[in-house]
Amino acid sequence: MLYLNIFHKQIRLIRSKEKHIPQVISFQLLNINGNTFRTYPKSVIVYRADRMPIKIDIDGFEVQLFEKMYDYVRNSNLSNYPDEEVDVSAFSEDNAEVSLPKVLVRKINLYENVDFLLGMPHEKQIAEYGYEFPETIELNGIEYTQVNFGEDEISYLKNEALDEPVHTLIYRTVKITNGVYLYVYPSDTEIFENEKEVQEVADEINCT
Repeated sequence: MLYLNIFHKQIRLIRSKEKHIPQVISFQLLNINGNTFRTYPKSVIVYRADRMPIKIDIDGFEVQLFEKMYDYVRNSNLSNYPDEEVDVSAFSEDNAEVSLPKVLVRKINLYENVDFLLGMPHEKQIAEYGYEFPETIELNGIEYTQVNFGEDEISYLKNEALDEPVHTLIYRTVKITNGVYLYVYPSDTEIFENEKEVQEVADEINCT
């Protein structure tokens, strides 16, 4: 374990291997700007902007910490999710295409996706960094788990947020059979934090 002490606020980094030797490093706080922290010597830097990840520099490597699943995944691409054949005949008695929904709401639980890695980096990260990052870290009593959904950066997500769902829209494309259409995840996926927000957008699109 590596213990980093910042003005009596302790950051505990839980290493996945026992060979790491515990150390204590003292930091000098240079300035405070809201949630912004800077320390000296430059072994760990923590700063925070609105809905942006916490950035921590560990042993010369910058990693990012996320508090919410939405913040972590909001810029991701979900177009690798399979297209869906959806029976939408119930939306229209005469099955008129103009009455059928252009978009449908979908809830995404990222932990169900096989491409969402927990507690381990993507293989390209290992090749690039040549450094094994801890599976979990603890910052001010809050535990984070290493996650990866295809990004190059080293990312950690707050444990309590690992099962938080996000929402998106799938779009109607071609007709398969009578009443059944193919709905797809677009390449420019828009991700929403809550169901109410995405439903309002869906209603607006479907009413146009």
